[in-house]
Amino acid sequence: MEYASMIVEIAYFYGMGAPTKIEKFTHALDRVLNTEHSVGYAIIFTDKDLLEMTNDLLDPNDRITQSTFENYKAGNLLDEPRLDMFLGVYKRALMAQSANLFERLSTDVPGAWQRWAWIIERKFDDWNLRSRNVDETPAPKELVFRVSGGSGT
Repeated sequence: MEYASMIVEIAYFYGMGAPTKIEKFTHALDRVLNTEHSVGYAIIFTDKDLLEMTNDLLDPNDRITQSTFENYKAGNLLDEPRLDMFLGVYKRALMAQSANLFERLSTDVPGAWQRWAWIIERKFDDWNLRSRNVDETPAPKELVFRVSGGSGT
């Protein structure tokens, strides 16, 4: 059973009523994200692509906009208790994609690891070390200069 479907059934059981837009969208997103592709699950697509693919599965009245999708991802709907369902589906897909990419990185033909490392760096900020601005310059107080004369003093 898909994660979103299970959450919706629990919501019905506890009397939370008919599905809202976020529930319908999350259920459709779960179907899109759990479609197998050549490099894993559909989380490989951009957010814009995911939004379009998911909205294509929904009735026009149930579709959401790009800004709503971004708000869902950022958790900016404080009054929506069903947001956890969306975040769970999205985060599980990211974790599955990450595991899939790291498996391919470690099992692909020798010398091909760079392709998978490149994808991982661009998809997951935690693994993109080049984009981090780390100031490794020591503070002036930590610098100690010793000037020695030619006589060893």
